[in-house]
Amino acid sequence: DHGSYSTSPDNINGVAARLPGYPLILALVYLICGKNIVVSFYVVIVLQILADVLSAYFLYRISLKYLNSKRIALLSMLLYSIYPFIIVWVPVVATETFSVFFMLWGLLILGAAPKIRNCLIGGALLAVSVFMRPQISVLIVIFILVYLITHRKVLKKAMVSVFLMALCFGMVYSPWVVRNFFMANKIIIFYNISET
Repeated sequence: DHGSYSTSPDNINGVAARLPGYPLILALVYLICGKNIVVSFYVVIVLQILADVLSAYFLYRISLKYLNSKRIALLSMLLYSIYPFIIVWVPVVATETFSVFFMLWGLLILGAAPKIRNCLIGGALLAVSVFMRPQISVLIVIFILVYLITHRKVLKKAMVSVFLMALCFGMVYSPWVVRNFFMANKIIIFYNISET
């Protein structure tokens, strides 16, 4: 391979090289910490630890709702908590912890659908999770299928809930796609790192 690769916003191929979710969190923490990079680093790690603890709880609640077993829900939470990937990545400044946190939070709220508010908030939280890790979009499709299957007796209501979730997801996520179109003159749904 040859050529140059860029994530610089000054380079036309770099304007959409990174999804905005995690950098926005980092920037917010950096500003709150008085632009002190060392303090910001430790604050982000503490926030990621808190997000991870909440993620374990969210997984417990989701498992309890869909599997109807406190024992299995506790086991799910325990397995998540001792999973080596989680243990290794939580204290690292990386997107994984917050993307999982927002995904599980969104799924927990969506599980309480068909309330319109839950569908909209859940869709927005799922969009935020995709702003950090686009691979989560595959899990969202799987969740929608599980949701429709588990609500097949009230399929019409379930489809309305899915539509409202998708609508809010699109409202939150679409400005990124529109921005990329105007900045790069092409449709970039997630991110673009290409040869110049």
